Parts: sequence; C-alpha cells; structure tokens
Amino acid sequence: MQTVATEMVRAIQVDSCSIFVWDQTHRNLYPAAHENQASAMQWEREQSHIGLRNIEHLEQYPIVQRVFETQEIHSLRYDNAFSPHQIALLEAAELKSVLLVPLVRRQKVLGLLALGQANHPRSFTQSELRLTQNLAGQAAVAIEHAHLFSQAQRRVEELSTFHEIVLQLNTPLELGEVLDSITEAALKLVDAHNMHIFLYDAETQQFTYGSALWYDGSRKPAVASPRPNGITMKVVQEGVPIVINDASNHPLFQTNESKPWGICAIAGFPLKHEDQVIGVFTTTYLRTHAFSEEETLLLNLLADQAAVAVKNARLYDEAQRRLR
Repeated sequence: MQTVATEMVRAIQVDSCSIFVWDQTHRNLYPAAHENQASAMQWEREQSHIGLRNIEHLEQYPIVQRVFETQEIHSLRYDNAFSPHQIALLEAAELKSVLLVPLVRRQKVLGLLALGQANHPRSFTQSELRLTQNLAGQAAVAIEHAHLFSQAQRRVEELSTFHEIVLQLNTPLELGEVLDSITEAALKLVDAHNMHIFLYDAETQQFTYGSALWYDGSRKPAVASPRPNGITMKVVQEGVPIVINDASNHPLFQTNESKPWGICAIAGFPLKHEDQVIGVFTTTYLRTHAFSEEETLLLNLLADQAAVAVKNARLYDEAQRRLR
C-alpha cells in the first residue's frame, strides 16, 4: 500500500497522498498508507502535518460520504469550498486542494485515496485523473488481497476453536465450564465488549445464569436476570436471532434502566433443543458496530454448540438420577 502512495506522489506530482481502508464492521476509515514531499519543498511547518491523515466519524464529512455513495472522484479546492465541513477538512490537512478517489473492487468501495496540494488550489487534468484511477485500482486490489488473506487466517482460527469446543462437549465437564469455554472462544473470534449466556426454563418462565465474559476478563454478569421486556426475552419469544446495530435508537433500549448501559450494538441468539428455546446467547458492543453476515453466522454456530452442551448436561443429570 505504501508503494502505491509513494508512486502517486511521484507520478501525479502532488504534495501528499493518503490511502484509507474501509472497516465495514466498525463503519470507519482507518489510514493504511501516507506519503508527502513536504521535506523536498523545504516548508517551515512540519512535514508530518501535510496531507489528510484521519477521517473519523464519516457522518461529519458529507463530501466523503458522497464519494462512497456515487463511487465517483470528487475534487475539493479551498477557493470554492462552500461548506464549513469542506473548509475544516482542508484546513486540518493543511491543503489547498484535495482529490478524493474511491477504491472500488467488484462494485464495492474498499477504501479511499486522497491526493493533496498544499501551496495552491489545483485542478487535475483528464490524463491525471485516468492515471489516478489506474493507480487507485492497484490499491483496491491490494486491499482485497489483504482482506482475503485475513479471512483465510480467520477461518483457520475458527476451525481450531470449534474443534476445541467439540472436544469439550465430549468430555465429562461441568456445564458451567463448557459454557465458559464458549463465551471465551466467542470473545477471541469477535471483538465485542461482553458475552452472556442465560438458560431458560419454559415451565417456570425463569432465567438462570449460564456464563458471562467481558473484554477485561471479568465474568460478572451485567444483570442477575434478563429484563422481562428486553432482547433476551424477545429472543425466547420469537425463537430466532435478533440483531440490533443501533441500540441507542431501538425501542428495546429506551428505558431509564437500559440507557445508562451505553449499548451501541447487540445481538441475541437462541439456544434451541427440538424447536424449544432453552437459553439465549448475547453479544454486546459499547461502541459503534454493525454485525456482518459472517459474524452473525459464527455467533449462531456458537449458540448451537452451547445448546448441545446444555442438552448433554441434562441427559447426564437424568442418567445420574436413575442410577441413584
């Protein structure tokens, strides 16, 4: 990625080039490479400040959002910037012009390339735009390859984790130990803040604690028992996974009790045995997060493993009672 940024500065003769990669999970752009030639220009200000370095909170940059939506190049000049957002972006980067180029692969935006001119406003020629698009295509391919490699590594880790869980399901461990291993495995595979498993008795309509794990290692449950009108009970009632990516605006989290929790995203998955819900597995984020299809599939599989553990434990207890 750094090679592409360096080549951009040289080929287009711009003062800076920044490459950002789109993180779909956290809905954020993070910097992957940066290059500038401020040192060669012998400017008094520090060269590390030249160029677009950070784009946090995408909603604060309408022009960047437009690039993502249209998948088209957008140019911004200080002498015709008409909104406070555009002016703030240029001033923060110490630039007079910025060319924003979407990094598109297979009709999907994977990131953003930003070319900057620091000493004067600049308009780019058609030949420069074509060259920029070609180099941006190389960056998009590099990002895609990095994603594929990361996914392959993740698959190996997931298979290893599931293998360990299956081995534990076939050993005479206490139910609590197996459920603890499942929440531990889940927190290794997804970058959540906490995991909870509550078991449910349909006859008494009561929950009992199964397992909990926080990112700091704490196993103290967030609540002694789930709310009667919360997501855990709703999963029991509907018998299907419930995914909430914007908890702060969701009806389930508008009560005086739930608002202080600061939940941003949460998903609940039923533990089922013969179509009966016997528990619920929840995953919670205290920061902005959007559950991906891959993540929900993984967590659903872990919930299935937890259901097997509960079923095995109950069969074992029943067998022990018969032997007494």
